[in-house]
Amino acid sequence: MERLQAAFASMPAPTRDVFAMHRFDDLPYDRIALRLGIEVDEVEAHIAAALIHLCRALDEDG
Repeated sequence: MERLQAAFASMPAPTRDVFAMHRFDDLPYDRIALRLGIEVDEVEAHIAAALIHLCRALDEDG
């Protein structure tokens, strides 16, 4: 769990914020986009980047 928390904390802030809104606040992509004033495809890109970041960080540590 510590590795996951460290990987999450090391994410760039915008990506971390979008990921948190989706995963922890359970907001759909369109609501996140509206809230942040960005396009849905940007939200999708942040989610993808977050998942890649987390996977890579966990693979490096494991």
